[in-house]
Amino acid sequence: MIDCTVRYVSHIKHSEPVYTPMHTHKYYELVYFVRGSGVTTVTDSTFSYHNNCFALYAPGCVHDENNFEPAEILLTLFLHQIPDITLAEGVFSDPSGKLLALQKKLRQLSLQSDPCKALLMESCLSEIIATIVHLQSAPAADTSDEPDWQSISDYIDEFSHTDIDFSALAKLHHYSYDRFRHLFCRKFSVPPYTYLLQRRIENAKYMLIHTTRGLTEIAYDCGFTSSSQFSNTFKKHIGLPPRTYRKTHR
Repeated sequence: MIDCTVRYVSHIKHSEPVYTPMHTHKYYELVYFVRGSGVTTVTDSTFSYHNNCFALYAPGCVHDENNFEPAEILLTLFLHQIPDITLAEGVFSDPSGKLLALQKKLRQLSLQSDPCKALLMESCLSEIIATIVHLQSAPAADTSDEPDWQSISDYIDEFSHTDIDFSALAKLHHYSYDRFRHLFCRKFSVPPYTYLLQRRIENAKYMLIHTTRGLTEIAYDCGFTSSSQFSNTFKKHIGLPPRTYRKTHR
């Protein structure tokens, strides 16, 4: 006997990075990351995600979500009591896009006024659950084609004050930019340009504490285009303006 019920379906777009604090639901929560990257902590384990990944959380599971960039998400809350079906928690890949297509179909069904709407949604959900089970049991991704991450990380650290051309860097390592970005997100949990910005901010924090350089000099030395861009970016990511950070950390 198939027993599954859709409780909520939503299509969400974040125009900027968003952090959703630890929380729980009474239902299974299926979050499909159509676009974006970040990390999610599930109880005591942390998983990274990127485009075409999905996260699954069981009822009562404590978890958060930290989007590092603008994101597009399909969210489904559901219940199921299908015999012999166990759904694992965590983040998984949907390389063929089959689960994405099914979630889009479910979203469209939820917006219809068809008298058979509930039956159609239940049928679609049962297919979604079967697809999740297959994807969760798939072999782990092959990482044999990983680039030399140490040399790439060293290069970014050394030239973080410059405008790094990541497309050229990908080509240098014999990858398309899309493939390079995918692998980079899987390795570092953030896309290349976010990683570069993080390095610039870390360098700026060091200079603010350990040197007497002015904000404009620090801004240019770290790769920012102006002191105002530096101040705004620093405050957004650290929570304090550079001058305040310097006073409180010396």
